[in-house]
Amino acid sequence: MFYYFFIAVWVGIGQLLSKTFFRTKIYSYLLLIIMLVIVLLVSILRPFTGDMFRYISSLKVLSNLSLIEAINYSSFEFGFVLYQWIFSEISVNELAFISMTTLFIFGLLFLALKKVVKISDLPLLFFGFLSFFYFYNFTTNILRQGIAIPITLLVIVYLYNKKYKKSILFLCLAVSFHMTAIILGILLIVRRYNLKINFLLLIFVISSVLMITGLNKTLMLDLSFLVGGGVEEKVTGYTANSVIEDYGSVNRLDFFIFTSIWMLWGLTFKYIYLRNDLLYEWLLKCYISLSSIYVLFGFIGYSDRIAAYAWLLIPILLFYPIVTIKSKYQKIWLVFSMGISILLFVYFNVIDLYKPLKIFY
Repeated sequence: MFYYFFIAVWVGIGQLLSKTFFRTKIYSYLLLIIMLVIVLLVSILRPFTGDMFRYISSLKVLSNLSLIEAINYSSFEFGFVLYQWIFSEISVNELAFISMTTLFIFGLLFLALKKVVKISDLPLLFFGFLSFFYFYNFTTNILRQGIAIPITLLVIVYLYNKKYKKSILFLCLAVSFHMTAIILGILLIVRRYNLKINFLLLIFVISSVLMITGLNKTLMLDLSFLVGGGVEEKVTGYTANSVIEDYGSVNRLDFFIFTSIWMLWGLTFKYIYLRNDLLYEWLLKCYISLSSIYVLFGFIGYSDRIAAYAWLLIPILLFYPIVTIKSKYQKIWLVFSMGISILLFVYFNVIDLYKPLKIFY
């Protein structure tokens, strides 16, 4: 916990003291390196959970196979199999694999976020991610999706700049790590036809009613059968009783409320401070669109894995306005937003992940 609050203090100082050393690239990169080290330590010291056992076991098996044999053996997506196989040729050390994957995920986030804000504001956005409970699932458990999701952030950035070829290329790359990334395809339509926020909100409201009434299951199962190509098998597989029992409950209202709150936050800043900010408008459109897909699939087990694509944008929706708005209340909003991040850190028990770091002080 000490390290988290240590970062919070120095990020806050860097944001509050403008035109000083604390706003330079050197200071920003130093903070980012410290954050990376902390994330690496959390990832390494956290006990293995769920999916991580499968990835470590797979890594050791792949080390004895050729690439063709590895592809035929593994049930994982091609991109992740290739990634694991290449790494297995170098080492099968568990800590090395986790460390390299964490570094890879952190690096992908860095590449995407530096296209969104200035280098001097990057530590604040990364502080948002370090405060967010789901970020650590990317680096310590759901590695395939943990790699795919930051890649989809690059898809979002390239779509904003109307670089459709790069967007499609990175979307295919993300899908090669986790097939659920295909849902980002909806953003191609949103961007190409410049769908309005009000229209997307209407879709979200309709999707929400379907979720609350439980009709989303009937609709999406029927659609999956129409699509075919094995999609229906994937969807129905996640509605099996054993999967639901293992996951807990479906169509979760707490997840729905959590998702909706950040939509309201984004809309508030959009219409009060950022009416002419096209990037924030695009990020908000992406969040609403991906949230609609999540609530439509709220009936499946592990639906939070679908929600993760929208949730990835929460730290950006939270802090992008803070570093962009021109207001006398900017510093007040900064302190308030950092306070929200700290509350999330404590409320969702992210604090427990930092307990093993006590050995270093």
